[in-house]
Amino acid sequence: MKVVQPWKLRLEHFGFSHIQMEWEKGSIHFNPTHSIEDGDIAVVLWNWPEQLKGVKESVQQGKKCRVIAPQQILDWLAQFGEVNGGDSCSVAGLDIEIESYQPIPPLTLREGLRKVKATARNPFRSIERLREKDLMPSCAPHIAWIRFPSGVLFGHLHLSLHSKTPADWWSRIQPKAKNATWLLVGCDYHMDEDLLQYLSSFSDQQILLTDLIGDYRRKMGMPTQLLTPIADQAIIKNLDVQVFATKVGYRFDTVNLVP
Repeated sequence: MKVVQPWKLRLEHFGFSHIQMEWEKGSIHFNPTHSIEDGDIAVVLWNWPEQLKGVKESVQQGKKCRVIAPQQILDWLAQFGEVNGGDSCSVAGLDIEIESYQPIPPLTLREGLRKVKATARNPFRSIERLREKDLMPSCAPHIAWIRFPSGVLFGHLHLSLHSKTPADWWSRIQPKAKNATWLLVGCDYHMDEDLLQYLSSFSDQQILLTDLIGDYRRKMGMPTQLLTPIADQAIIKNLDVQVFATKVGYRFDTVNLVP
């Protein structure tokens, strides 16, 4: 007998930036850190080794999954097996697309000093990380939009909102984000004040303030930042914000995703 799930949408954080989204017609994985199942969809938003690990394993195992990713990543994956992918898809009434954004500069002065200290404490770990990164395809980071058959929109804004976010990019993205029901948003290290300025325009959205960098930074011996104080400040501004940490799940029972 088919089991009827009691929720419309369920999200689970598996660590690093792997977020699994489940709805009545299947599973979608953002940046999966482990192999996914036949019929699942993987959405890969950047080229960090952990973000590519799960989808690479899935392709090597011949899993019949769909991969939404930048073309550079799709080309890289093709060396490991057959890839059914693109930068967008429409399946079972579900529309998914990705768009590139400008990340923060890789080496600000303060961040450069932190990396020097982390390297001095554990040089072998840093060397190994650089080797891993060199083997990855080069591409810009991306955000993702998922529109369900009912028209409800989910936005994964990744780490796109920071002090160097281009104004013209934001003016193009903001109207669409304001039409979303849910926004999943990450905060780059010490970008909380800038992020809060962007979030202030989202009074009607459910905002999932998500840890997308903590595990990466801890792995490298870098300092991390708590998201709860950022969420507290957003809530004071009457924003609907919840902290979405590693090993946490959320379910949404009232929003219809199919007509």
